[in-house]
Amino acid sequence: MTQLLQYHWPGNVRELQNSIERAVVLASDDELKLEHVFSNPTQTTSTTDQGSQELATTLYALPLSEAKQQFERSYLTHLLKRSRGNISEAARISGRYRADIYRLMNRYGFSSCRDGSSGM
Repeated sequence: MTQLLQYHWPGNVRELQNSIERAVVLASDDELKLEHVFSNPTQTTSTTDQGSQELATTLYALPLSEAKQQFERSYLTHLLKRSRGNISEAARISGRYRADIYRLMNRYGFSSCRDGSSGM
């Protein structure tokens, strides 16, 4: 419970909800375990916060349009890796339509490969 409360939840309530639903599906008994909730159970709050701070520092130095593009590309990369390249899953996680994910992929030159890499 402590780790749930301390985690940054960059996706806010939607990410928390998806993580809990995933944990319920993955649990083989009545006990939810940390590895059911987090895709990477060794991820710590400080690591997440540090990465977020570095990204924010970099983005704040840019004009808004460039910052938005860099964030979208980074978010899309993370999303595709997390969903293992499954566009339907990526859309579900992000709360967007598949067409929105495809549009972002086209905008940033991503291919439709299953490993979430850019294919560039």
